Amino acid sequence: MTELIQKAIKKIDGEADKIDNNYVTSLVSKIIDEYLVNDENAEKVLNQNKTLQGCLNSIFENAKKDGVAKISENRAFVGGNDDDLWKWIVDHYGFAVDCKENKVIDLFDFI
Repeated sequence: MTELIQKAIKKIDGEADKIDNNYVTSLVSKIIDEYLVNDENAEKVLNQNKTLQGCLNSIFENAKKDGVAKISENRAFVGGNDDDLWKWIVDHYGFAVDCKENKVIDLFDFI
């Protein structure tokens, strides 16, 4: 793991700690595991104009446009499917979509 990736993880983890929400924490965990795997995506998280709160706002605005968001008692709820949610997250940060590692496992290696 590079120093740049470590800095990006520290930034996004700190932002999640300030929001203090279990759902947001799980989103950040998936962002770290699946998207912070290269320096290019780490730089995007470190961009001063890209924050976790901005990402959440973007998710809610997109969900409102799609009719799958509502506000009730000062809480925001986002419905829809996971594919839409992750598309909005990827779009907000500008992550490379094909950054996930896809490794083929050869079962003969285990014989």
